[in-house]
Amino acid sequence: MTAGESEDSSKGISEAARHLEEGNLGKASEIASGVLAVLPDDAGANYIYARYLAEMGDLERAHAHLEKAISAQPAFTDAHHAVGVLNQMVGRNDTAMAAFTKALELDPSHLQSNLSLGLLYCNWGKFKEALALVEKVISVNSEVAAAHFVRGECLRGGDDQEAIRAYKRAVTVNPEFAEAWFNLGVLLFHINSFNGAVAALREAA
Repeated sequence: MTAGESEDSSKGISEAARHLEEGNLGKASEIASGVLAVLPDDAGANYIYARYLAEMGDLERAHAHLEKAISAQPAFTDAHHAVGVLNQMVGRNDTAMAAFTKALELDPSHLQSNLSLGLLYCNWGKFKEALALVEKVISVNSEVAAAHFVRGECLRGGDDQEAIRAYKRAVTVNPEFAEAWFNLGVLLFHINSFNGAVAALREAA
């Protein structure tokens, strides 16, 4: 490969990453596929194409491309996190936990891995561990609705008032967060705040 071709590939990956960030997976995958035709082991291109395949439901091929990305760049934190997400999607939670943990070993500040592992711990009833992770996310970026939602899930039943505040913060950040509205409504109903419960459940519908 010439220096010019290498530069073109780097530009292509940067453009694909921008499209990925903007949610334009089709365009991102098109560019990444073009790079892979020239550089089949490129970590960034494999990662971006894997994200597209996962969105299309082709989890097996997505996993293979993520493994190629990690093989080419072992400290690729986003790729380790994506492996965890894929495993979680098919119920392999222990493997998912290992991938999220690996990502955090590489970068303890990786917000998505903190959030994903926090949600996993919350689902397992490990609320103390989960809260520590999601509160780290919130301390860095208070506009992550999912982090407030997981916080509410962990606090519900133990500190209902604080859980209500967490759910309210989640729907303030993301007014379309139906699950947060629903859980807020259920919890308000549980503490006999019926008008608030009805309003929240209407938002969830």
